[in-house]
Amino acid sequence: MLVRPAHESDFAQVTELLEELGRPRVAYDRYGDVRDLYLSQLDDPDAEHLVAVEAGAVVGFCSMHFRRRLNRIEPEAWIPDLIVAREARGHGTARSLLLEAEERARARGCWAIALESGQDRSDAHLLYRMAGMEEAGKFFRKRL
Repeated sequence: MLVRPAHESDFAQVTELLEELGRPRVAYDRYGDVRDLYLSQLDDPDAEHLVAVEAGAVVGFCSMHFRRRLNRIEPEAWIPDLIVAREARGHGTARSLLLEAEERARARGCWAIALESGQDRSDAHLLYRMAGMEEAGKFFRKRL
């Protein structure tokens, strides 16, 4: 398995993985806009998207953004999406993605790495704890 930066050609496989994570399917009439957003994030200096590739197929995705908070000068690495295809789980893929993300965050001088995870993803939560992460709060959202 290889972990590498995401490429333009990975878009379709990445969106399929995000659907497995529970994100809505990209609507046909929005496909171009969503693809443009993906491409802009590939070029964004404050974002890094990683993929795990096995036998030529993208089987994992990690989206990481670097944000500055008012209480710290150093950036915080934030992972809104980390997903591994169902058939590829249990083989260290998520751990490899998380380790690579952590290495890249350290290289940028980040003071911490944080991620979001659905409450029902108990297997993922176990992985995060094993990677030295701790539960640090709750996440609230209001749709507008």
